[in-house]
Amino acid sequence: MKKILIYTIAILGLTACISNDIPYPVLVPNITEMQVEGSSSVDINYEKRTVTIHMPETADLRKVDIRSVKIDTDVATSSVEITGIHDFTKSGFSVTFRVYADEYLWRINAVREIERYFTVKGQIGSSAIDPENCRVVVNVSKKTDLKNIEVTSLKLGPKDGIAVYSPALSQIVGSSIDLSSPYKVDVTAFDVKETWRIYAEVVESSVTIGKVNAWTTEAYVSSTGVMGMENGFQYRKKGADTWTDVPETDITSDGGSFTANIKGLSPETDYEVIAYCGN
Repeated sequence: MKKILIYTIAILGLTACISNDIPYPVLVPNITEMQVEGSSSVDINYEKRTVTIHMPETADLRKVDIRSVKIDTDVATSSVEITGIHDFTKSGFSVTFRVYADEYLWRINAVREIERYFTVKGQIGSSAIDPENCRVVVNVSKKTDLKNIEVTSLKLGPKDGIAVYSPALSQIVGSSIDLSSPYKVDVTAFDVKETWRIYAEVVESSVTIGKVNAWTTEAYVSSTGVMGMENGFQYRKKGADTWTDVPETDITSDGGSFTANIKGLSPETDYEVIAYCGN
């Protein structure tokens, strides 16, 4: 008798020992493109796995329409439907992509780019505006009557009459308000109300130099002064007798903040600079 049966058993035994230990390929799903109705831009951060949709200030964040989204792999499944209309008034939303046994979390958010400003007569420097905490801080001099400060401009919400203010803008701008304690302004837009608080901070000096950025033959100098007054700079070589005025064309202003571009300097030379406000 031939020993065919013995060899067959041996082959079957070897076959039973084979295991499938080949791993799945590692595929990390990334959002590569997103089209959003009316957006000004869409920023995608692959390291943080976030998408930030930038909307104009006239947009209603309750109805953000994501038209399309592209993922760089076809095998990923998402936990939620990304396309469609979403409400971003409070926060964004998370989406989990699953590839085989792995999961990857992405965060999608939308922000509205709102130009905000607040100015008063005789303020020093630019107002500090904190949208996250709805706070405004304006600097004034020691001589200012905090109970009688004239407001020259105010915009804390969307433009084109979308935002409703309480008190009304007509009661604030061009009038005097009491900033001896926080002044409260309610701003309502798209059925969302924000309560802003405006603070006045008294500073010792009417003019200060904040930052100097010197290069080989030029320098940028930033300062704060009283808005509405003549603000400027003078400079000289260290130890020289006379000062040189920085031309007005080389000075840019933003309220009570102003910056000079001082040109034509000599390399490896020490200079002195002063900022002035009025007299």
